[in-house]
Amino acid sequence: MVGKNKASIELYKKRVLEYPDDPDEYLLLIKVYLYADQVEEAKKAIDAVKKICDDEIKYICVAGDIYARLGETEKALECWEKSVRDQFSMSGLYSRAFMFKNLGRLEEAITEWRRIVNMLEKHHDPTYAIWPKEELAKLEAQLN
Repeated sequence: MVGKNKASIELYKKRVLEYPDDPDEYLLLIKVYLYADQVEEAKKAIDAVKKICDDEIKYICVAGDIYARLGETEKALECWEKSVRDQFSMSGLYSRAFMFKNLGRLEEAITEWRRIVNMLEKHHDPTYAIWPKEELAKLEAQLN
């Protein structure tokens, strides 16, 4: 697996050099860095993206992932909150819900799961909300 990660990293580094103004190339490199657990390198790459990309929404969720892996919890939570624009960009809500749960901040985790359930019930097939409702119920029971 290490060999594949190294090859992928080299490939995407080369693509970043070929297309230095394309944030998508950096984001692909960042994903590979995170997969390879090279979080510091991912952080350097996200800093580069911030310099060339005006559209924060394009990279803010992955920035949250990086900050979380670096132990910068509040920065991660802030990024994930900013990443939620509509019912099609909800991954930040899930990340926040799990982070709050892992931190033992159950009331905040419950709030996030409620946001998820509400958004799914309002904008998606209601069956998508089954699992989030189960997670919400577990946390509510744990809190009581």
